[in-house]
Amino acid sequence: MSGKPFAEFSQERIFKPLGMTHTSWRDDFTRVVKGRAIAYSQAGSEFRSNMPFENVHGNGGLLTTVGDLLRWNENFVTPKVGNAAFLQIEQEPGKFNDGKSHDYALGLYVRQYKGVPEVSHSGSTAGYRAHLTRYPQQHLSVAVLCNVSTGQATQYALSVADMYLGSAIKSDTAPAAPRQRGETTSYTPDAKDLTAYAGRYYSDEAEVLYEIVKDGDGIAIKRRPDDTIRLRATRKDEFASSAGTVVFLRDSSGSINEFSLRGGRVFDMRFKRE
Repeated sequence: MSGKPFAEFSQERIFKPLGMTHTSWRDDFTRVVKGRAIAYSQAGSEFRSNMPFENVHGNGGLLTTVGDLLRWNENFVTPKVGNAAFLQIEQEPGKFNDGKSHDYALGLYVRQYKGVPEVSHSGSTAGYRAHLTRYPQQHLSVAVLCNVSTGQATQYALSVADMYLGSAIKSDTAPAAPRQRGETTSYTPDAKDLTAYAGRYYSDEAEVLYEIVKDGDGIAIKRRPDDTIRLRATRKDEFASSAGTVVFLRDSSGSINEFSLRGGRVFDMRFKRE
């Protein structure tokens, strides 16, 4: 134990040794940070400020630049923080309780992209979107940061990677699986279904209240302060959204009593109907 605040420890032991001079934790969201880009949400041609007003950090809340992110990735090539053994452990994919392997290591996805080994992770908070990816065999890293909720950071990063990977990409490789969970099928709920979904739902785990409301010929999630997340029906009781997959659950009588939220960062987070 260092006995120091996490933000101070990170600066001293990680960021400074790696030369990440423009990186810090958002441990005080009211602090004025030189050069910080304000985050926005976009609805049509209208933009609204959409900032993260919280001091949560460690599992997010990092203020950084694309240059500093590339310095972070370079530590896997020429270690300055941690030794080779630690970096190897950090990139070892884990296993489920039944012994089956998955592609998530210690905070990193270890996958194949078009036949090329890839180590990556994306992130988002409020209107910010980010993606950092690395291709060890090519000594190639790509970092993308966006300050609008419609920014497709992952797609932008992969587009840049395609240009530099060139002939390393295997032409006979099947298309990569979607990075966001969601189905390509569609389903059109009727007015009775839409009315049944509407209501207020609360998650004890996240301490968050979501309101499901009718939105034109569909439904949407309303959350404080004024955020709207539209849901697209994919099959009965299942919807795709920018927040993840929403699955409405029914009790023994067939009434909807909760929904499950599943996405890149959460699995089966329950919201009970009030």
